[in-house]
Amino acid sequence: MSYHYSICGLQLAADSELPGLTAVAAVSQPDVRLYWQKESPQLIARLATLRVWHVTTEHEINDDPELVIEKTSDGSFYCLRYVNGANFILDAQGTEIWIRYAAPLTMADVLAYLFCPVMSFVLYLRGVVCLHASAIAVEGQTFALIGQSGAGKSTTAAMFAQMGFSILSDDLLALCERDGAFCAQPSYPQIHLRTESVPLLYGAETNLPQLAPTWDKRRLDLQQPQQQSFQNQALPLSAIYLLSERVADPAAPFIKPLAATEGLLTLLADTFSAGLPDKNVRAREFNTLSRLIQQIPLRRAIPHQDATRLPALCRAILDDFCTFRQPAIASQVACP
Repeated sequence: MSYHYSICGLQLAADSELPGLTAVAAVSQPDVRLYWQKESPQLIARLATLRVWHVTTEHEINDDPELVIEKTSDGSFYCLRYVNGANFILDAQGTEIWIRYAAPLTMADVLAYLFCPVMSFVLYLRGVVCLHASAIAVEGQTFALIGQSGAGKSTTAAMFAQMGFSILSDDLLALCERDGAFCAQPSYPQIHLRTESVPLLYGAETNLPQLAPTWDKRRLDLQQPQQQSFQNQALPLSAIYLLSERVADPAAPFIKPLAATEGLLTLLADTFSAGLPDKNVRAREFNTLSRLIQQIPLRRAIPHQDATRLPALCRAILDDFCTFRQPAIASQVACP
C-alpha cells in the first residue's frame, strides 16, 4: 500500500504513513518513491563502492561531523549519514529514497531530517534551486525571509501566522522559474521553532510539542483546526527580505534597500547546495539567482533588539511589500 503526499512541488509515494504531511490523491507516476526500512540485496550490492563525497562540519557532535555524504564510484547512488544514525540512500536522479535507522531514534526524528535537508538534496539532484528561507503568502503572492541561522526567520514566520497570514514554507524554499517569472513552492505544513523562541509567541515552551525526542526545537502545526494557515499551492515570489542583525536604534524596525551584488552573494550563500563539491550546479544557481535579482526587489529588514517589537517588524515588512505587490500578478504568472 502506498501513501501519497505533495512537498516542494513533488509528488511523493511512501510505503508508510508520514505524520505531519497531509495525504493527497494518488498519481500513477509519482516524482519520488520512499521506502521505509526496506532494502533489497541488489541495492546493498550496488552500495559496495560508496566513498566519502562531502562532509558537513558546521554542527559537530563529540568531534564527529553532523553529516557525511557518500557517493558510489559510478555516481548512481548517494548515502546521507547523520551522526545520530539516520541514513538516507538516494538514487542520482532524485527519484527514490531508502530510509534506515535504529533505536533510540524514532520516526519523528527521521522525519525532521526528511522534510528539510533530505528533500533539499533530492531537489538538488533534480536541478531545483532551494533557499534557506521562510515564505509568507499575501493576497496571491509571497515574499521570502532569508538570513543567517538564528536571524529569526521561523519566529517571524510564526508571528505572521498569528496575524492570520498563510505560511508557504519554513526554512526550505524551492524555486520554480516559468515564463521568465519565479514561483515559490510550498514545503511542509509546520514551523520548527527554537525552544527559546516559543515563550515570546505562545507563553510557556510546553505550549508547543517537541519536534522530535532528540531535537531541541518545537513544532507549530499549520494544519491544526485553530490554525489552518498553510498555503499548499505555489505562488509568485514578489520580494525577498534579508533579516539583518538586531539593533538598539529607536527607529527600528525599519526596511532599507539591499544592493543587488550583496543580495546575490547572500542568496548564493543561502542555497542548500552551498558548500557541496559540484561546480556545475553552483554555476547554474548563479545564473538562476542572477535572473531572480533582476526581477524581484531585495530588501533589508532591520529588527529591534527588543523581541517584543516583532509585531512591528512584521507590519513594517507588510507595509513595504505593499509598495511592490502588483494586484494582477497572480493572473499573469501561472505557477505549477
